[in-house]
Amino acid sequence: VDWLVATEGCDNFRPAAASSLLNSEGLWLSLRRRVLKAWEGIWGAEPLERLLTALLRRLERLGEEGGQQATEFAGVRSAKTASPAEC
Repeated sequence: VDWLVATEGCDNFRPAAASSLLNSEGLWLSLRRRVLKAWEGIWGAEPLERLLTALLRRLERLGEEGGQQATEFAGVRSAKTASPAEC
């Protein structure tokens, strides 16, 4: 994730931008190509694609959830903020 933010910038990983990356074949293929060029030799193409897709879907859902997510710990349910940190 640090590499993605360092090379792509924070704005590309805000919920609306994550949604655009997932829903635009051209944007997706461009990002995919850059990630594979940097990391495919270490991790392989399939795991990287799964990770990148899961990360973008999670960021996209943050926008739909308004950055809030309920959690439960030791039987106590509470809301926590899950928005990305500022750059």
